[in-house]
Amino acid sequence: MDTKPYKRIPIEDLEILSDAHPVKNFYISLDKSPYWQKIHGGSNTFVFEGFLIAFYPQGNLSVKINGRLHKIGPGTLMILVPNQLVEDEEKPEKAMGRYIATTLDMILAFPSPLDVDFINMARRQPTLGISESDMTRLLDYYSFIEKQYQNEGNPFRQEIIKALFYALLLEIYRLYQEHAGQRPPTLLRQEKLVDDFFLLLSRYFRQERSVAFYADKMNRTRRYLSSAIKKLTGRSMQEWINEVVISEIKIQLITTDLSVLQISEGLNFPNPSAFIQFFKLHTGTTPLKFRQSQALPGEAGSH
Repeated sequence: MDTKPYKRIPIEDLEILSDAHPVKNFYISLDKSPYWQKIHGGSNTFVFEGFLIAFYPQGNLSVKINGRLHKIGPGTLMILVPNQLVEDEEKPEKAMGRYIATTLDMILAFPSPLDVDFINMARRQPTLGISESDMTRLLDYYSFIEKQYQNEGNPFRQEIIKALFYALLLEIYRLYQEHAGQRPPTLLRQEKLVDDFFLLLSRYFRQERSVAFYADKMNRTRRYLSSAIKKLTGRSMQEWINEVVISEIKIQLITTDLSVLQISEGLNFPNPSAFIQFFKLHTGTTPLKFRQSQALPGEAGSH
């Protein structure tokens, strides 16, 4: 299985996309262009390390989040929590959205009822279809925040922005609570399993590549967990583990000068031979040949 390397996007990367920064690590799309494309720089597979809220009053987009396909159409609210694997299935310009991005710490710093429960709701259900009236209400908050973001003459704009953002989050939390009451408990449990698996995978893939490890961590049998993951994502646990590892290897081969030995040790392979064999099995080529194929003319070399 050949995979494209994913791009990891720190929240700090968004600083170049905004002209004013009244609140540290808080960014808003100040125009109506497809800001989504600006965020991930055209990469179809990426991990955003921040907390992103997206409003789609129009347009259409298909996207996979942690392996689950989500259809984004008019009236869709999307929330990305940190370290979710996102794969665009269609060109992002098909969906015109408005976006607010910040850190998870800012969300958790707000008073109750915004807490870990809200984060887990968003992780389990990253997209939510809402009514036209609810979308209008959320976009009103967005508009208020946008105006204050650009109001450099107001000495209290940071405090106002945070207060408006907190109010917006409370509105979103209410919508999530209403939606959660309508979903079958069985489906919610299965989706939570998938999200828990991807959370563990993002933490441990550099050290652990066995299905048994993740099943033990989640107190589930390998057979039951594998079946649930396959049913909801279309891929087995082992396929997802291999894909994340291969993507990481490709990133390091393309963006660093680390040797095969250094990369294999960093990903806990027993020896370079096992590392090379693993990479060739899943890509059809060796790490060295892959690195050379990605190098600009005159840059290819051996490592």
